[in-house]
Amino acid sequence: MSSSSGDIFVGNLSLFTTSYGLSLYFSQFGVVSSVRLLHHRDSLKSRRYGFVTFQNARDAEKVVFEASAVKHYLDGHALDVKRAVRSVSANDEVDRKIFVHGLCDGVDEGVLKKHFEAAVGQVEGVVVPKSGYAFVTFVMADAAAFAIQTGSYSINGCEVRVKAAKPRKRQPTSPSNAVGLLGPHPFEMYYFNVFYSQAMSQQLTLQQKSPLPTAAAARSSYSARFIPYPLKNE
Repeated sequence: MSSSSGDIFVGNLSLFTTSYGLSLYFSQFGVVSSVRLLHHRDSLKSRRYGFVTFQNARDAEKVVFEASAVKHYLDGHALDVKRAVRSVSANDEVDRKIFVHGLCDGVDEGVLKKHFEAAVGQVEGVVVPKSGYAFVTFVMADAAAFAIQTGSYSINGCEVRVKAAKPRKRQPTSPSNAVGLLGPHPFEMYYFNVFYSQAMSQQLTLQQKSPLPTAAAARSSYSARFIPYPLKNE
């Protein structure tokens, strides 16, 4: 995950704050190119957080710096302003997945899905490989970004931590497997060709010294050895 140059995260918004109001407020700090205010899918109510993108990255840095000293207020709410964290991966699922650790015993997929859908956004899937941690995939990447920005949640009495889910790294191919994937070594092919040529030349030499029997003689010999009665003349 990395910080996007002109993006900031804005949390603790009022339920009545609109995208236009958010854009109007932050326009006093610089030119705002876009505003994304997230809503609940069913009720369409505001999730009380969003993202503001400035055309100039310095304007975003100025807003975040000022927020560390003086709070930003909009519609009666003290805003939570941070640098927006975005994934640079091309894999969309990585952008939408978070890693949750510190879970209490007995917390299963259903409990996690219910909690994060109420607190963050619509959940696509939950995987609990072992007790104590899990992976949660959201429908929207912005929901995952918000959960990562929040950092921690209280679930069934336990304080759990949230981080970005890192993509699984592929294991390097061992030398033994590399031979099977890439084929035999060139030296192996060279010695094989040499030995094969020598064997073929020796076979030809033996055939010249003791020529093969004619087809009639071979047929007669075969008949005498394996057939108890003589063959009829064709």
